[in-house]
Amino acid sequence: YPIFIMATMLVLGACQNNSQFALPKVTDPALIAEQKRQQELAMQAELEKKRKAEAKRIERLSQLNRVGSRIQEAGITVCAAVSDLQKNDCVYEVELSKQKGINAFADVDKIMVTVGMMNFVGKDDDKLAIVIGHEYAHNVLRHPQKTRGPVIAGAVLGASLDRGAAAAGVN
Repeated sequence: YPIFIMATMLVLGACQNNSQFALPKVTDPALIAEQKRQQELAMQAELEKKRKAEAKRIERLSQLNRVGSRIQEAGITVCAAVSDLQKNDCVYEVELSKQKGINAFADVDKIMVTVGMMNFVGKDDDKLAIVIGHEYAHNVLRHPQKTRGPVIAGAVLGASLDRGAAAAGVN
């Protein structure tokens, strides 16, 4: 093994000192122009990709705002009627999460909808309204608050079990 490393170093050293192994410098103006053109096309394609991604993000945010506002308007009255919350406590921010999984969740203060869920519902505002309305109901009924303790306990227990299993050689 050490002999192989030394032989490799000698060969690489020889390549470095011997100009016949060096890559030729491109001096042909036509080739240089073509290389620049290819680089510019690649940069334009990358910029177009970023522009489309930003337009899609803005479209998703617009849809979230539009549908979230609809749910807020309908939900405020119901919220105050079915819970001990005041009307001004029944307003929840709806945010876009970068997660790719198909999911949405409530955390008492806001509603998060993932990019994956937005892709899943597409441009159908009614489907998105069902998702946001469902999460809105969780917040109104304070489900995230009620489950926070058991979720934390479950996570601690799960982590302990994982460590115990790993120590026992179970993968």
